[in-house]
Amino acid sequence: MPDVLVLGPFNIPTYGVSLIVGVLVFSALVPRLASTFSLGRAIAEEVASRAVLGLIVGAKLADVLRSPATFLARPRLLLALPRGPEPLIGALLGMVLFTLPVWWPARRHAVGLLDIVAVPLLTMGAVVSAGSGGPRAVPLGLGFALAAAATYALRTRGRFPGHVALAAVVFGSLAVAAGDLLGPAPVSPFGVSGTQLAAGAAGGGAYVAALWLERRVGRAPLQPQTPHPTAGG
Repeated sequence: MPDVLVLGPFNIPTYGVSLIVGVLVFSALVPRLASTFSLGRAIAEEVASRAVLGLIVGAKLADVLRSPATFLARPRLLLALPRGPEPLIGALLGMVLFTLPVWWPARRHAVGLLDIVAVPLLTMGAVVSAGSGGPRAVPLGLGFALAAAATYALRTRGRFPGHVALAAVVFGSLAVAAGDLLGPAPVSPFGVSGTQLAAGAAGGGAYVAALWLERRVGRAPLQPQTPHPTAGG
């Protein structure tokens, strides 16, 4: 995929387009999946809008904190799209903090909200990765797309709140590790990159947590989830 899309007199960065499309897809999918997990559509739409705002603010804030002097010297960079691991971490933290006023009063349903946003997050990751450029772009985008499809297939088979979200972490970590394998070989004794190690740790931890929770739930079955009292239908 080209780094720049030429539309008449305009040269538009492919990464920027993929980021905007990914955010729009995320915003559209969250309310649609709300009914699957017995959560009111109104609260799901509020979660989606707050999550998108937190994603944007968190990513940009992390980008600025990574090198404040650069932004002081070149203020125009505030309008540039953030890239790299730091903005990604900032985006995730921003999503959590901005949605806090919604899910904190309904903490009993907070884990269920993770099940709802799992597929939209993976789908957004697929779109953004595909347009990010570089040798890992297409395989990583395809990996996230497959992870989203696998997670979507499990959406009605979760045995406890959070089951779908944990499965998404496992599938997503496999996508990240597989995509990273196609990049330049890391300089290490065993040829394993930090990205692969982190993905393996996250996926393995999520898998172990799912097994432990499944055994625990097996001894004490959970009641089906019900909509939050303040949620709209």
